[in-house]
Amino acid sequence: MKKYLCLFNIFVKSSLMVQMEYRANFFMSIVLECIYLFIKFITIYIVYKSGITFLNYPKEYILLVIGTHSIVTAIYLGLFVNNFYTLSRNINDGTLDIYLTRPVNSLFMMSVRYIDFGLSIPEFIAGVVMIYYGCTVLSIELNLFNTAEYIYSVFISILLAYSIFIIPHILSFWFVKTGSLTHVLDQLWESNSYPYMIYPKSIKILGIYMIPLFIVSNYPAEVLLGTKNISHLEATFISLVVFILTYKLWVKGLKEYHSASS
Repeated sequence: MKKYLCLFNIFVKSSLMVQMEYRANFFMSIVLECIYLFIKFITIYIVYKSGITFLNYPKEYILLVIGTHSIVTAIYLGLFVNNFYTLSRNINDGTLDIYLTRPVNSLFMMSVRYIDFGLSIPEFIAGVVMIYYGCTVLSIELNLFNTAEYIYSVFISILLAYSIFIIPHILSFWFVKTGSLTHVLDQLWESNSYPYMIYPKSIKILGIYMIPLFIVSNYPAEVLLGTKNISHLEATFISLVVFILTYKLWVKGLKEYHSASS
């Protein structure tokens, strides 16, 4: 574990150094992300003014859901997105060898080699602000216990999001083009930014048990609210099962890999 933490620390430093060499691009990414967040805030404002409620949930609950969605999105964008697309390219052009020959887990190397700070920083800050404000207006007293619970639930959500969104890229071992599936999952990701109870029962079952994206934002939000319709055990079990299946798919894919020199 210590070896992987040291490696991750090196990746963070090297990625930051590279991005600071192109500061205009770095700050442009921050500006574009701020524009996207402004649009998201408009959505929240419209919900507030329309008086929409979510079954027995207060309308301010959307702050917890969108805030959590922003935090998870920030970590997903920062750690994984660029690496996932690099993974697909390396599989297709047969240049994955450089990672397979290293004395560390190849999936770890491919997942966090490059880290993007420009997209993730504004999204993360906005998410934290929304969570704090949502807790304030809902009179949720933050303490050590519920804060630890929330951090744990966010970790489980990130593990689940990682396990789901890397699948189309792993499928590049068998299929040359998987961009369509990636696009579909990206669209489904946006549907996860709203409380799942606004969807019909059939969609809720699909989004919790078949393609469990609704867990990502709603599970941590419910932890803060204290409802826990999605329990810790249920969310942890689903996340671990999806991760194990994804890892098995990765191992099987490596057996199908053909390097550029073969």
